[in-house]
Amino acid sequence: MTMRGLGPVMAAMAGLVLAGCGVSGHVAVQPGKTDTSGSTTPSAAPTPSSRSAAVPSTPSSVATASPSSPSAAAATSEVGLSQEIGRYVAEARVGLSFVAPSYWPRGNPKQFLAADVETGPGLYTVHLRDTTTPLPLNSPQINNAPNGGLAQALGGFGAEQYENPAQARSDFADVNGYYVTPQGTVEDVGLGHGITGTVQGDAVMWHEGDWTFEVSGSPSVYNEAVAKGMVVYLSGHLLPETYGLAAVDNAGDGEHTDLTWAEGSVLYHASDYHHALGALKMAVSMRQNP
Repeated sequence: MTMRGLGPVMAAMAGLVLAGCGVSGHVAVQPGKTDTSGSTTPSAAPTPSSRSAAVPSTPSSVATASPSSPSAAAATSEVGLSQEIGRYVAEARVGLSFVAPSYWPRGNPKQFLAADVETGPGLYTVHLRDTTTPLPLNSPQINNAPNGGLAQALGGFGAEQYENPAQARSDFADVNGYYVTPQGTVEDVGLGHGITGTVQGDAVMWHEGDWTFEVSGSPSVYNEAVAKGMVVYLSGHLLPETYGLAAVDNAGDGEHTDLTWAEGSVLYHASDYHHALGALKMAVSMRQNP
């Protein structure tokens, strides 16, 4: 397959088998680090990214824009904002090409799209949010009242350079904001389009190519409905042809969704705080920006 977080990050199960149809056939990998301590305490996302997939925090980045920067006029369209972020990342000299989606999370049409960006050596992370007025990139008002509510959190995307492909691949579940280790008896469930998944506790999981998908957070019947909608979309759209994880926290205030995938030694992520299909569309549309 090709170009297919509130809450703590949970350590992934070792030896997760990525099965199903795809270019690589049946592949056994370890999408997350095995916890050998016996503790059930959630693990934290690795430094330096320390990102929340869903809710933007005030950037603690090496490079940040100051309120007096030349970008006094806020770009509020996806294209304009993407170009501005791309220039900012290039000027920060993070050592990575800027890869961004052409599809962005949708928010309140009466509000304005705003972004803050974290950058560092081999790292950029973009947090997206609705704001009541147009705000320049990295404005401190993006995350403050009246813009700091959860309803205004949209999601984000970014990339992080690892030392080698094996390390990037070993972390793509650990840094996913919504993956949880399933518990309970495993039962098969049909999800349509020839895809058979499993229900374990309330979590619904399935595999397509080298991607693993999980929907949790609500009773299994509701998680199955979200999973089936994702399967329908993916029957006609292709995610990155690589190892990846798409996890959904099917909560009362939205389908909090985070996708993480490794391409070579770079780990990418895309998230939508409200819509599972929105996060899929982001990952499908990720391209290198000139």
